[in-house]
Amino acid sequence: MLNELNLLAQNIQRLIEINSRYQHDLHELQQRFAQACTTLEETRSQRDTLREEFETLRHERNILTAKVEDTQIRLNAVLESLCEAKETDHQPKLLP
Repeated sequence: MLNELNLLAQNIQRLIEINSRYQHDLHELQQRFAQACTTLEETRSQRDTLREEFETLRHERNILTAKVEDTQIRLNAVLESLCEAKETDHQPKLLP
């Protein structure tokens, strides 16, 4: 009977140790999970900020592209009128 009680006490002690390790590991995993959740939220926030910046830059790029295209059209018109002016200057003038 004493042997059975000692064996039972040893088994209970092993169970207590296993439970203690389990509780420690569980607590550690919960901390790591909480940190991962925090990191995820920070990353999502940064992503959202970058998306906003990207959209702002895209809008600015579109505005600048439109201005460049408008300026190219104006420049081509000026160059055409300069070419036409030079052509008329180089034509011999007819005397009356």
